[in-house]
Amino acid sequence: MEKAYPLGFMQRGQEGIIREMAGGLKMRQRLTEMGMVKGSEIKIIRNDSHGPLIISLGEERLAIGRGVSHKILIEEKK
Repeated sequence: MEKAYPLGFMQRGQEGIIREMAGGLKMRQRLTEMGMVKGSEIKIIRNDSHGPLIISLGEERLAIGRGVSHKILIEEKK
């Protein structure tokens, strides 16, 4: 397995696989309700230096706050 790093460090167009979600129970429950679970494949649509990240998760697009994005560990998809 490759090294995992925070979702917020990924650049537009990069793809990855969710490996870990840190944070509280409520945050993890909310992410799970949105379909973000370990093993899910995501793609970065937008990651500016400010504001939320826009990601693609399957056919859905989600906005993830910058603070939360640093608690989601991603392995880059090769």
